[in-house]
Amino acid sequence: MFNQVVRCSIMFAVVTASCLARSGPMPDIGMVHILMRWSSSASIRMSLLAAIRGDGPGAESRRRARRRQRTKGYQVSQRIRKRIEEVFGWCKTVGGLARSRFVGRWKLKQQGEVAVAAYNLLRMARLAPMV
Repeated sequence: MFNQVVRCSIMFAVVTASCLARSGPMPDIGMVHILMRWSSSASIRMSLLAAIRGDGPGAESRRRARRRQRTKGYQVSQRIRKRIEEVFGWCKTVGGLARSRFVGRWKLKQQGEVAVAAYNLLRMARLAPMV
C-alpha cells in the first residue's frame, strides 16, 4: 500500500507540473482516474482538477505572459535585448568586469569605460572592410 501511495504522489507531481507548464500534451484520462482513485483527500483531488483545467494559482498570470510573448513587439524587444546582453556578457567575461579590482567610484567608472572602449574597438575592427 505504501509503494502505491508513493507512486501515486509521484505521478500526481508529474501530471500537475505538466499541466501547469502546458508545454506537453494533456494527461491521459485513465491516468487521471487512477490518481483520483488513489488520492487520499478531497483537497488533492481538487488541486488535481484545477491543474488540469488550468485554474491553479497564477494561471491567469501565465496566460497573460504567454499572450504578451506572442506579440510582434515582444519578439522585437527580445532580439534587441539579446544584442545588449551580449555586450554586458563580453564585458564581464573578457573585459574583466565580473569582479571589481578597484575601490572607489572614480576608479570603477574608469574600469568600466576601458572595458566598453575595448569592446567598441573590436566592433569597429569587425565593421571595417578588409583591404
